[in-house]
Amino acid sequence: MEWNFKLGRVVPCVFVCIFILLIASPVTGQQFLPTISEPVDVTYTEGETGNLIEWWVSYNSSLHYSIHRNGTVLRSEELGGTSGNITVSVDGLSAAVYFFIVIVDDFGDNVETDSVSVNVLPFPTDGIKTLVLVVGVSGAAFVAVFFVLVLLRQRRLED
Repeated sequence: MEWNFKLGRVVPCVFVCIFILLIASPVTGQQFLPTISEPVDVTYTEGETGNLIEWWVSYNSSLHYSIHRNGTVLRSEELGGTSGNITVSVDGLSAAVYFFIVIVDDFGDNVETDSVSVNVLPFPTDGIKTLVLVVGVSGAAFVAVFFVLVLLRQRRLED
């Protein structure tokens, strides 16, 4: 078998291959996809504080991200550099289940997403109702005993 290359045909092909690999791929984003960490789902009791979701994102170039809660956009921003955190506080929510989604795109039509569910449990009111009832009944009993003692003392003084 004889290899018969003509330099006039090989050189343009090499330049086209180099162009596609080194220039076109990063521009279109085909070579470097953003990556997103996958934080665990969050559960907390209504009224607790310090609850948040934090995604760690790494990427090749600047990107755009948006955070959604149950389909509503909470934040939409650009993030520069090669890595960073995207953080959202989930404090102050009423008792319910919420779905948070982060959508990251690198301006090259590459999109990555992650979702986290947040389960906010209702504040336990049964214990408070019992406590209020006990304190209320105890207070009423104390007032009644005090009133009876005052009446008895007053009668002794009159006799």
